[in-house]
Amino acid sequence: MTMDRDALPDDSLLIETARVVAPFSGGAWVAVVPAGGCQRCQSRQGCGAGLLSAWRRPAERRLAILADRPLRVGDSVRIGIDSKRVLNGALLVYGLPLCLSLVAGSVAEMAWPSYQGSVPMAFGAGLLAGFGVSHWLARRWAGLYRPRLMEILVSNDNNEIVDTRLTSIEGMSKGDTR
Repeated sequence: MTMDRDALPDDSLLIETARVVAPFSGGAWVAVVPAGGCQRCQSRQGCGAGLLSAWRRPAERRLAILADRPLRVGDSVRIGIDSKRVLNGALLVYGLPLCLSLVAGSVAEMAWPSYQGSVPMAFGAGLLAGFGVSHWLARRWAGLYRPRLMEILVSNDNNEIVDTRLTSIEGMSKGDTR
C-alpha cells in the first residue's frame, strides 16, 4: 500500500533518517547518527546544548528494524516511533524505580520511626526492585518501543535523495508488538 507524503502522521511521530548497515531476513540493522542539539543550537543561536555536542562526536546508534520488503546495505531509510511510546518508556525506566523507592522509604519511616537506618535501606531496596521490575517489563514490551520503517529513500549516484518509496505504516498501531 502506498501513501501520500501528507498522509504520514508526522505530528505524533519522532522520525529520523538512518542508513542500512546489515540486512537480515525480514528486516535490517540500521545506523543512526544523532544530531548535535536542536536546529537553533546547530546554528549557534540556541541554549548551548550544541556546544556540548561539539566537544565530542555523537556516537552512531545501531537499531534492528523489521521490513516487509528487502533492504540493501547503504539504503537510506526513515524510521519512526510514536512520541507517546518514548514518554511511556522513559516513565517505565526512570519513574517506576523512583516511585517504588519513595514508597518503600515512606513505609519504612512509618513502620520503624525510631530506627534511622530503615529509610535509606528501604529506599535502596525499593530502587533495586524498581529497576528489576522496569527491566522485566521493558523486555516483555520491547516490541512496543521498537522503531518502525516509515519509508525507503531512493538516492542518485551523488548520494542525493531524489525520490521515496513509501511504505505502509500500519505497524505503528498501538497494539503492534512485532
